[in-house]
Amino acid sequence: MWGGYSKATFNLQYNVADAVHIMVARGEARDLKGDLGEVLQSTGCDQASADLAMESPDKVGAIWHIFHPSQADKIKDFVMKNSKTDSKKKPKDPLWVGHMYLKERLLEKLEIETGIKPWSFVQSLGEGVIIPTGAPYQVKVLNSSLFCQSEFVSPEQMRQVMRLSFTDIGQQFDDRLQVKNVIFHSCKDALSILERPEKEDEEAK
Repeated sequence: MWGGYSKATFNLQYNVADAVHIMVARGEARDLKGDLGEVLQSTGCDQASADLAMESPDKVGAIWHIFHPSQADKIKDFVMKNSKTDSKKKPKDPLWVGHMYLKERLLEKLEIETGIKPWSFVQSLGEGVIIPTGAPYQVKVLNSSLFCQSEFVSPEQMRQVMRLSFTDIGQQFDDRLQVKNVIFHSCKDALSILERPEKEDEEAK
């Protein structure tokens, strides 16, 4: 579970596994200051998502900026270059530790310098957001909200999971995810299903 009050931000980061975030509660009072439409426009929100949010403003919780996993390395370089932290204290991987939140000015600068632009959309009460392994994302809470997060490993992202799990940075999370055990047991279960018909035939004879 995680959440935040209005204007709370969660820094740009990525995960070693796929994750789903479901908005399960929202504060009764609307604590977002200013016009909702103007706020969404200033954050670069997708127009279709903004239109849906305007239809039910009392359910609006947060705005997400999500990038494609293939853009992670360029985004890392950008964050390192634009971080005001002393060079000796800068993290080896700023996305792994959630080093910085990219405000509107930096998002514009990122697009100008690299051509990279995030998918920006609103999450409302009851909606879920699925983020693939290695996809950089950041969150800005618009109204006090509570979210439920669950991580999982999908077959489509297994190569990316392995790559992130066994880097020098990722080793600290290897025991938690146990990706090798996940692969072993998945293959074992699949083989047991494939071999079961033959075993049933033998028992019948």
